[in-house]
Amino acid sequence: MGGCGTIYCEEIRRSNPGSIVVLNTLVDKASVQPKFRRLYIFLVAVKSGFVRGCRKIVGVDGCHLKGEYDGQLLIAVGVDPNNAMYPMAWCVVENENKYTWTWFITLLKLDVNITQDNEHEWTFINDRQKASHVPLFHDEMEDTKKEDPEAYEWLAKIAPRHWSRSHIKDTVKCDMVSNNLCEAFNRAILEARDKPIIEMLEWIRCYLSKRMVFRREWIAKRSDELLPNCYTKLETLKDWSASSSTIWFGDLQF
Repeated sequence: MGGCGTIYCEEIRRSNPGSIVVLNTLVDKASVQPKFRRLYIFLVAVKSGFVRGCRKIVGVDGCHLKGEYDGQLLIAVGVDPNNAMYPMAWCVVENENKYTWTWFITLLKLDVNITQDNEHEWTFINDRQKASHVPLFHDEMEDTKKEDPEAYEWLAKIAPRHWSRSHIKDTVKCDMVSNNLCEAFNRAILEARDKPIIEMLEWIRCYLSKRMVFRREWIAKRSDELLPNCYTKLETLKDWSASSSTIWFGDLQF
């Protein structure tokens, strides 16, 4: 796929100026030809929409390719103003490990301009977040220690703020603590994952293009001040708060 991959990347850049496409190859010793290794894509229209309208919250996940070629598809999904999924960037890699994830996340950080000065504003979500508060986290860790000491030692070496929602910083004003958006995207592209790599990438690009047009036309027809998912959540909170009591504590304190 080396030569075809290069042509595909150039066509993406030509037809979508400003898009980021990074192709990583290895030289095959037998044929002395470039051999496909990894490919990262972040379309300019997708990036523009994310920067202008989405929160600084990103879900990341990986899934197996099901076709003739082995590999993994790594994805990054944002949250749009309606609290729905906003697919951002995707990357085909040889397998899922520390090095391929580092490659993917490093490119993603450059594209959305995550720096040491602003990284505290960002939250990344993956599948390792279960204990909802600190006492429960400690109880679960003690149970893990009894059940599997090696697993406990492995987890203990990782700062809890990186993987447990009990330690997520409260500066993130979003109650999304699962990675369901990535799961939804994986289901949406299930049909594409058994195709050859370039055909799969084109399927994903076309899917996103049609999705963006549909949602743009949908939002243009609405005149509400709040989007549907946000309105539903607000109404639910209103119903829930009706059973609460308020006690005045002077001035504007309650």
